[in-house]
Amino acid sequence: MAVRTSKNVLVVSTLLVISVGLAACGSSEEDGSDSSDTQSQPVDETPAIERQSSPLDEDQSEGDESDASLSGGPTSPGEHSPLSASDADGDGTVTRAEIDAYMDAGSEHRVGLVAFFDENDTDGDGTIDGDELAAVEPEFAFDGTDSNADGAVDRTEVEAYVNEPGRLYRKIGLGEFFDLVDTDDDDEVSPAEIEAAHQSGQLAAG
Repeated sequence: MAVRTSKNVLVVSTLLVISVGLAACGSSEEDGSDSSDTQSQPVDETPAIERQSSPLDEDQSEGDESDASLSGGPTSPGEHSPLSASDADGDGTVTRAEIDAYMDAGSEHRVGLVAFFDENDTDGDGTIDGDELAAVEPEFAFDGTDSNADGAVDRTEVEAYVNEPGRLYRKIGLGEFFDLVDTDDDDEVSPAEIEAAHQSGQLAAG
């Protein structure tokens, strides 16, 4: 009788263990299903679209920059404009030799800008654009003249540009301007003569 009772207890214990195990497995599978569902949820990680540059973009950028310079104006060479740029030794006085050397470095300085325009307007239509504009040397010669910012230079725009205050040297050519500012005719433009040119409006106010 005692043996039979022990066997019954053992059977009951075994059944309890199996039941507990099955319950644990069911719970684990349920949890795993939830975890799987959570992991399978799509995550909205839409990346920001980065615009890739192309040769066309670069060409357009260069064109935009060129057009901006054409309408925006040249970089000033100094407070005395060409007299600053031509003062090679930086002593404040511009000699005839220095101004001649400066003009030799750029033929556009020898003539007024309107005359330089006429030299480059090869088809004589009163406008420099396209191939004509691309052929201008130096390429910055007409910077600041394109007042309507259309990417072309008209003769009327150049005429208006050179007639603005302080741009006499663009109107008559640098050699002639030097002679005008050199009031004592000693082939040197002194600091005092440069200041007088500012005061008279021949150079832009400093």
